[in-house]
Amino acid sequence: MDFFKKNIWHLFYIVVFAGIVLSITMSYTFWQQTFGVQKLKQESIASLYANSTYSILSQYETIFDMLGESLLGDSGYKNIEYTKNRFKQIMQSSPTILGLGVVGQDGNTLVASIDTDVEKLPNILHRKETKDTFLQALGSYRMVLGRTYYHELLGVHVVPLRKAIRDDNAEVLGVVVAAIEAKESFNMGHKNLKTTIYENLIFVREHDSFRQIIFKKITTNDRYDEPVPRELIDSLLERISDKYNLTKDEIKNTQKPFTAVHRKITGEKILLTTSFIDRYQLWVVVESRLEVLMKSFYERLLLVVLSLLLFMVILYILFRQIDRSEGKKKEALRYQAEHDYLTKLNNRHYLSNRFDHKEPLKPFGLMVLNIDDFKNINKNFDHSCGDIALKMFSLRLKEIKKHGDILVRYSGDEFLLVRYDIKKEQMTQLVENVLELLSEPFTIRGLSVVLGISIGAASYPNDGGDFNETKKYADMALQEAKKEKNCYRFFEESIKQKHLRVSMIERELKTALDNDEIYMVYQPQIKSDGTIYGVEALVRWENRLLGFVAPDEFIQIAESTGVMVKLGRYIINRSLKEASEVQKRREAEFRLSINISVKQFKESNFYENLLESIEERGFTKSLLTLEITESLFIENKNEVLSLLGKIRAQGIKISLDDFGTGYSSLSLLRKLPVDELKIDKSFIDDLGHNLDAASIVRLIILISMQLGIGLVAEGVERVEQKDILRGYGCDFYQGYYFSKPLKKDDLLDFLR
Repeated sequence: MDFFKKNIWHLFYIVVFAGIVLSITMSYTFWQQTFGVQKLKQESIASLYANSTYSILSQYETIFDMLGESLLGDSGYKNIEYTKNRFKQIMQSSPTILGLGVVGQDGNTLVASIDTDVEKLPNILHRKETKDTFLQALGSYRMVLGRTYYHELLGVHVVPLRKAIRDDNAEVLGVVVAAIEAKESFNMGHKNLKTTIYENLIFVREHDSFRQIIFKKITTNDRYDEPVPRELIDSLLERISDKYNLTKDEIKNTQKPFTAVHRKITGEKILLTTSFIDRYQLWVVVESRLEVLMKSFYERLLLVVLSLLLFMVILYILFRQIDRSEGKKKEALRYQAEHDYLTKLNNRHYLSNRFDHKEPLKPFGLMVLNIDDFKNINKNFDHSCGDIALKMFSLRLKEIKKHGDILVRYSGDEFLLVRYDIKKEQMTQLVENVLELLSEPFTIRGLSVVLGISIGAASYPNDGGDFNETKKYADMALQEAKKEKNCYRFFEESIKQKHLRVSMIERELKTALDNDEIYMVYQPQIKSDGTIYGVEALVRWENRLLGFVAPDEFIQIAESTGVMVKLGRYIINRSLKEASEVQKRREAEFRLSINISVKQFKESNFYENLLESIEERGFTKSLLTLEITESLFIENKNEVLSLLGKIRAQGIKISLDDFGTGYSSLSLLRKLPVDELKIDKSFIDDLGHNLDAASIVRLIILISMQLGIGLVAEGVERVEQKDILRGYGCDFYQGYYFSKPLKKDDLLDFLR
């Protein structure tokens, strides 16, 4: 059924085919019925007329026998008056008998019913037309029929009848002759011949093929004075013989009708039924033109065909309505499948269909657009405002779209525009126009909202070998653009190489811990008097393929790929273990600072795991400092503050790393549970030649003093930097001026 649902016309064609087969079957059945009924009727007529004709002729023969015996037995025919009366009585009782007579063996008429001198009548033996049948009568015990002829005086066709009368010794005494009216003598309803189911009824003599009696609906060339061509009779008998597997004698002796289709000399096909009257040697032939029979069949067939055509027309209209309805449903489903429900732009599925083929592509430029920080709209307002913004955003994109362009909402806040046959400089102008148009404020519920837009662009075939590859490179360019936001980037080879390296880092980082490629180094933190204050634990990675990978490269990737939690646990455990070992071997106490990422801090059981690690490594809690960044307070500030309070309650100190580069205000800093600030290296680098940097550093030191918070300056690489910091009141330093980050064994030597 699923097959027919996909294409309803397949079902229609099957129904039409079934209808045609049914109509052919019905046509064949109708023809068999029409032919069979006509055959049965004709055979019934042939049997009826054969029997009735036999009966009529037998009656005539009986009359002639009685007449002959009364006239010839005692030479009563010589009494003319008596004979005439007898003739008159018989002719009155049988009006179809037109004349009677008695003929001697020599062929001369002895007495006749007509009022004329018998001596003037012609001798039967002397006439060719009568001689053969008269001699047959003399040699036969049955009545013999002469050739039918037209009687001009009477104006009718007559059939001569002859019956030899014999004595007890079988000697012929004479022959009774009679003339009967041809059609009236054998008419058993032929006055209504036009209403009969056959067209022609013919009696044909066996020995000479002359027609004895003819009943016809239509005028033909059939004549009594011309015999039926013998070859036609023989071919008909041969056809019947082949059909019924009988010999000619068996056909004659069976005394039952036989039917066959026969072709006349004119080429016309007729349906013939014949039966043989053996005593009188007559073939009863009933014939109908096959054309008439076919006409009757065609009338029934026409009704079937018209009914079928009417049914097919109705069925076609029904199927067309169903197909149109299904087409509308399919079109609606296709539209729904290929369009975004919110913006009504084409969607990702449509894009896949457009480019999921093997045909060669025309050159095109591809833009991938992403709304910067779109989630803030939903967060600061609500999702309905976000939906309005997306609709308005898409409407502006439609202003840019030209005929032939492909504009798609690819995902939540990401859109895609394809333009064919566009050059690089045209593409640059297009991107700038799009950026300018979309950077204009949107009015959402009375509020003016500016959406930042990042755009990545690539082209086919200059950048990618197919659509998917071109899209991938445009995404890479988009990622670069999003680092700055509200700008655009075109794909170039350096971006590809950078992303390849990121991909390799992602892949190799997943097995780095298992391959023992991660290790820890420690950078000393020095007091102003030159003694050790503590160390900051720093993670390092040496890979067999990538070589040394800087933390700035892989830490961010570790956070984005979910590796950071596992890596962070390793850093804590390894740092606590090695720092504890160094302290024991040097019998010295110093602080250990460990950087904690936002991902680690959000781990549900971070606090419990931290305490467990400290206890297992035997490290003193009061010597541990956790370094955090200001980004930790962006979300769930209350939960973060609560957790920091619990950690500090254990004697563990909290250090705020990279201070001065984030968004911390003095009011927030006063509330934060931190014990230490770390001045970012970017400020230290400019000390000695940048007054602004010096002012900021001095201000940070003053703030820490006023709040009673410890301070560590990181990135100290020159003596003048150290002297300036010391002059400002900074007591703790960290940087290459004192020591580079050291492995555990090197740290032991340093402490010595």
